[in-house]
Amino acid sequence: MSRDEISNESGAGRLLEAWAPPDKAGEPVGLLATTFTFDAGFFEEELLARYLNMESSVDDGRAYLVEREERLGSVPAAVFVDRRHVSRSTTLAWDLLPVPLRSGCQHAKVSVLAWKDLVRVIVASANLTEPAYRRNLECFSVLDFRRATENPSGPPFRLLGAFLGFLRRMVARVPDPGELRRGGAGDSPCGRAGSLLDTVTSLARGFGLPADWPRGEVQVLPVFLEPERGKGVLEAMDEIWNARPRPDEAWILSPFWSTSEDPAHEPVIETIVSRLTNRGKAAVRVFAAGAEDTATGRWTMEAPQSLRATAARFPRITLDLRPVVARVEGESRPLHAKAIQWARGLEQRILLIGSSNASPSGLGLPGAPRNIEANLCFLARKDRRASRCFDACFPSAPAISGDRVSLEGSPIRADEEGGPPPVPAFFQWAAVDRSGATLELRLGLGGGSEPSWWHLSAGDGSFELDHERFARRGRPPVWEEPLPGDPSMSPPPSLIEIRWRSSDGEYRGSLPVNALNAGSRSRPDLWWDIDLETLLALLASSGPVYRRLARIVGRGNGKQGCDGVPVELDPHRRVDTSNFLMQRIRRVSLALEGLKERLCMPVYTEASLEWRFQGPLSPAFLARRLLDATEDSEERRFLVAEIALAVGNAARAVSSPALPVDKVQARYAAALQELESLIPPDDEDSLAGQYLVEVLKRVRG
Repeated sequence: MSRDEISNESGAGRLLEAWAPPDKAGEPVGLLATTFTFDAGFFEEELLARYLNMESSVDDGRAYLVEREERLGSVPAAVFVDRRHVSRSTTLAWDLLPVPLRSGCQHAKVSVLAWKDLVRVIVASANLTEPAYRRNLECFSVLDFRRATENPSGPPFRLLGAFLGFLRRMVARVPDPGELRRGGAGDSPCGRAGSLLDTVTSLARGFGLPADWPRGEVQVLPVFLEPERGKGVLEAMDEIWNARPRPDEAWILSPFWSTSEDPAHEPVIETIVSRLTNRGKAAVRVFAAGAEDTATGRWTMEAPQSLRATAARFPRITLDLRPVVARVEGESRPLHAKAIQWARGLEQRILLIGSSNASPSGLGLPGAPRNIEANLCFLARKDRRASRCFDACFPSAPAISGDRVSLEGSPIRADEEGGPPPVPAFFQWAAVDRSGATLELRLGLGGGSEPSWWHLSAGDGSFELDHERFARRGRPPVWEEPLPGDPSMSPPPSLIEIRWRSSDGEYRGSLPVNALNAGSRSRPDLWWDIDLETLLALLASSGPVYRRLARIVGRGNGKQGCDGVPVELDPHRRVDTSNFLMQRIRRVSLALEGLKERLCMPVYTEASLEWRFQGPLSPAFLARRLLDATEDSEERRFLVAEIALAVGNAARAVSSPALPVDKVQARYAAALQELESLIPPDDEDSLAGQYLVEVLKRVRG
């Protein structure tokens, strides 16, 4: 990391701003994020909206919903969350993937934001919640991977590869309805995440990133903690230090510590002290939330009482207690940042920031259940500027003599590493399939021991299932059930509420519903009342479809024509079939040009490729609407031929910077086959029939 990049020596920044596209980033490609606690509404309205550079807001009603669905159709997004803290909105356009663990929790906070010309990795202590981003005092680091021509001294590819590998292992932990996929290899919740990781890898390889850090610069290294894999966090820091003499100073910032009740042993402090020098004096500086009693001048700190007793067993160690009163611009802020620094003057320093608390599970101490954690470790040698920057990552706090500080402990809260029992692994996944004539809910059941009593329900009352009904059907590994309502009109449930009983009581949890395939990601109810003339106008318009739709339908009113005058929704009652062909072609021609332009745009992911042909503005969708409005068989063939011609011409022009060309071409060929199936050329003697046959031959050749 160059000196220019270590420019904010105050260490201050706003995490929300890191989600907005920087200059020259290009169009968004996709994002993956991990979190412990989660607020779906905040993620959509603040984080996702910034990343996508949304033009509308939630106050714009239907225009916002359409823009969100349209953008996410071509930009896949997935969030990995601990199974205790599932939160879901009404859209299935992005995937929510709960991570099951036998013990510990999914506690990492990593976000990978990909644009065409930049990949950004955010490593933070902050969960994807509003308090974390707007109120708490947090630590975070932003790594930008740009083309070498833009940033020749930027971070190397192997650092990005380490985070992409970490996320691949996360994908592998999540149960997935992969055996039910009806689209391409990536057409399932985990399949879409895996496909996006492939895309980001391919894009980054094309950036020409450096192979390693430049000599003499600050190096940044990933430090992950995963169950049954690799070293603990402090062991990894020891390996990164890799020098003699050992550090003589350690700084620790943590809002939460060990829950050990042994008053003489604090396991984290003991382990860190063992890493410090054995020669001469050493110091351990502890930062934790604190408060002052102004009447007595005494302080309290949220740190375990065993800190003092543990340090006292090592006469060479000086314990420096720093109570933190977190205030920003005069406002009190809860402390949630986590950081560890080892130092030996200016000779060498390492700084760890990320998700790991100073707890045995957060650091992977022997004998403790391991969390999933993600951190960055910065290594600097004889670099005064980097040292100042490292120190600035710790909040300003007074040095208080030990006799004026009382330690009162900091038990792990439900919103940190603790909480209620996670949803049992028996409840694997939930997915919706709207590709058939009905809207179907599918559940993967049987991933672990079945609770003796359980009950599932959808919040809208459309679905219920319990252990008795499940047993009567023979305990199928995949439960399939049609949901009531028209699949083209009914938004599916987004959460399945779960109640279950174990030996120590009854518990509640949630399982998110994801889209089984790309065609199930959209919300057809947002488009059902868009009449044919409006659809043609949307396709013919320049600029984004959602911008045009906002002008046409306004906030939630979809029953207006392009001039704002109410129109008849039934196309059969609106159309004068006399002289239909010439009238319709004038309006269709511009729409076909717009359709071709959409299909010619670069495609980066399998999910966006599927959206082009299964979304609400796909060639087949347009063809069906035109055929519904047309009774003349000659005209029907002619219109399908024109749409096929647009698809075929686009197939020759489309670029796929991160997808295999043969996969893209195969999908365009499948779209042509779907169009042909809508109206087979059974009457080749007619002019329109001959034209359709000729067009299909030409575009396939």
